Amino acid sequence: VLKECDKAVDANPNDAVAWFYRGLVKDILEDYFGAIRDYDKAISLNTTDADFYYNRALVKYKLEDFAGALKDYNQSIELKPSDADVFYNRGLAKFKLEDYTGAIADYTKTIEMNPGDAEAYVSTGNAKQRLEDYKGAIEAYNKALELNPNLPQAHYNRGVAEVLSGNKTSGCSDFNKSGELGNAMAYDAIKKFCN
Repeated sequence: VLKECDKAVDANPNDAVAWFYRGLVKDILEDYFGAIRDYDKAISLNTTDADFYYNRALVKYKLEDFAGALKDYNQSIELKPSDADVFYNRGLAKFKLEDYTGAIADYTKTIEMNPGDAEAYVSTGNAKQRLEDYKGAIEAYNKALELNPNLPQAHYNRGVAEVLSGNKTSGCSDFNKSGELGNAMAYDAIKKFCN
């Protein structure tokens, strides 16, 4: 597939879409720096395609360039403000940059656009937990688990919030459930907090 993309770029070096698709292939092949170079070229040829910025942001995030990812997510949202995935991923970048309030705002926007997104509720809970809003975190994890009761990380994280808020019994119950769902870290938490 990469050879086909190379041919497309060689045949029409001013085709932004050809550069974009080659960037996608390089991303899949984990050639992240190559992907960024191709996305850069696509953007230089077409500055108005939100997907170009979004995909470059995803790669920057993988490379732990969270500030760079944030800039590209912002540009993508400016061009196409109706994509819940972009808001969610921008929230993840803000979380990594320790802007927990900003992350919550983006997760909230994601939930407004896609109320069934359990992961957005889990991420909201994670950010609230970092702000030591354990009650708010537990409420977010509860909502995630209403949508999908088989999320081991939601049970685990709710267990942490419960223990930190003084409710050891509920926390240990969540650790058990998380372990049953395949989260090996849950058993370490049980040893630490529940025995």
